[in-house]
Parts: sequence; structure tokens; C-alpha cells
Amino acid sequence: MIYLFYGEDTFSLQKKIDTLRKETLPLEAWDFSFSRFDASHNSFNLDELINTAESYPFMSEKRLVVVSDLLAKFGKSSEPKVPKPTSRGKKKSEQVANTALTPKERFVNFLGNMPETTVLVIVERKIGKTDEIFKEIEKLVTPVECMPPIGLNLEKWINEHAKADKIKIHPAAVTLLAQYMGNDLCRIDNELQKLAAYAGESQTVTAEMIEKLSVATTDTPVYKLTEALGKKNLKDALTQLNRMRSETTLPRVDFTRYVFSSICKQVFELVQAREMETQRRSAAELATHLKMHPYRAKIALELSRNFTPAHLDALYNRLTELDYADKKGRADLSAQLDLLLSEFCAR
Repeated sequence: MIYLFYGEDTFSLQKKIDTLRKETLPLEAWDFSFSRFDASHNSFNLDELINTAESYPFMSEKRLVVVSDLLAKFGKSSEPKVPKPTSRGKKKSEQVANTALTPKERFVNFLGNMPETTVLVIVERKIGKTDEIFKEIEKLVTPVECMPPIGLNLEKWINEHAKADKIKIHPAAVTLLAQYMGNDLCRIDNELQKLAAYAGESQTVTAEMIEKLSVATTDTPVYKLTEALGKKNLKDALTQLNRMRSETTLPRVDFTRYVFSSICKQVFELVQAREMETQRRSAAELATHLKMHPYRAKIALELSRNFTPAHLDALYNRLTELDYADKKGRADLSAQLDLLLSEFCAR
């Protein structure tokens, strides 16, 4: 059996591997029938991977083999060909036509003849969907993409993750944690464990605890940026964005996605608030509908009055287009942020 997991959400990728390990192997076989390879390392050897995957499992009915960044390696490299086995009975012309086989071809051939006792997991952080190797793998398995959640989906993930770990957390704390940590799920998981230990058994993690214990990804909270956008104050919004850029310790791509996801969340809330306002609903009803703190719902309603429905629809469509273009590599999202702020604050 073959699995292909890919995407930027390394936390979820690891969770999937851990789950497969528990489902595939008995505990006593973890040290004997589980192997992991990293193709990005110079020491990686394809023969060793294939030999391991072809080995019969010990103390288990299955052998689990995980290899990381192999397709990326094949997609970029032009590795030398190696001799194919030849048959004496073949004509010379046939032998010449089959005298070489690339490592990529060897790996694809191996996949077609892999032992039934082996479970192979291919893990890729980035993947080229137009690469020949990806198309070959896609014939054998359905790829599963793991992307970090953004906006309300991120808050939903935090709630569900906390619940799974039996951690009580206040809705306002969920929002603040998402703003502070961005969508770095590994970091959020670590913060939740730390906050739960500080709160004490069966106690609720509050926003005040997060303010006290958690270090934001930037010294300038992102809510200052989104608040400026809600007020259509372009000068203040650009000031906050530039300040965040100078203070953040995040890589450029991660910082850009963090800010972009915050803007997406802001637009979604404003759209919902505007609809509730049209229906003459209260801030309390908005808070219940979006599962947010009542005070935040009140602010969202007030800010939504600065926008027409048409403007909000245009912003929503623009964000959708940018997100799609960024994921397909057709746009530099970082270069688009300043322009996006201008469109947001247009009168």
C-alpha cells in the first residue's frame, strides 16, 4: 500500500504518520518494522530505501517505510543513469535500447512490484504537480494535501485540538492565540500544553493567560492592522504592516500567510456582521453565530458599517483569487499586500 501526503502543514503530516504507525504496527514492532528516510540529505541512498521496503517485516504482518522529499529530489535532479540488466538472448539493438535506467525509473518500477507486506508513505513539503514523477505516483495513489488552516478554520482547529487534549479554553483565548501564533500548528500545540499546565487541571485557559505567557510572532499584534483596515485608515494600516515586517522573526512566506489569513478572517467577519446588521440582529446574536467574544462581535458590527455590501463582496472575491494564485505559484502574495491594503481602504 502506498500513501502520498504533501503540503506545508508539517504538524498534520506528522500526525498522519503517527496514526498510520499505530494502525499498522503493534507496539513491539516499532523498533523493527518501521524505517524513515530523508531524501534531502546527502547521505540518502535509493538502494537502501528499496532494500528496506523489500525486506520482510519482523514481529509484524506489515513493514512501514516513510520517505520524505523524494519526489522533490527527482523533480529537480538529473541523476545519472545506471545499467539495466540485459539478456543474452536479446538482439544487440534491443540491448542498446534498454541499457540505462534512471533512479527515478527504478523507483517507479519498484512501486509497481512492491511487496504486499510493505506500507510506503511518501511525504513532500512542496510538490510539483507537473513533474513526471508526480504524475506517475498519481496513477497509483490519491495524494492527500495538508495545508495549515486560516481564519475561522484556524480557530476551529484550535478548539478541536484543545478538546481532543482535554484542555478547556475560552473563545476569546482561542482568537488571541490564533492572532499571536498565526497558523503554525506545532507552535500552537506547544503553547496549548504550556497554557494548560499553567491554568491547572480542569481549569480554563483565558485570554489574560495568553497575554501574560505567550510570545507573539511579532511585537506588533495583528489586530492593530485589522482594526486600521476596518476603519479604512490606509496610512495607519501601512504603518502597522511595515512595523510588523521589521519586527517579525518569521520567514517571509510564513509572515505573509499569517497577515493574509488575518485579513481573510477580518473580511469574513465583516461580511457576516454586515448581513446580521441588514437583518437587524444584535451583537450577541453575531457572537453566538460566529462563536466569538461579545465585545469583538460589537466591534465587528460597528466596523462593518464602513463598508458597502458590494465593497465587501469585491474584497472577498479578491482574496479568493489571491489565495488561489499564490497556491498555484502565479502571484507573489508578499508583493500584493500593500496593494491589498489600498483596495481594502478604498472609499
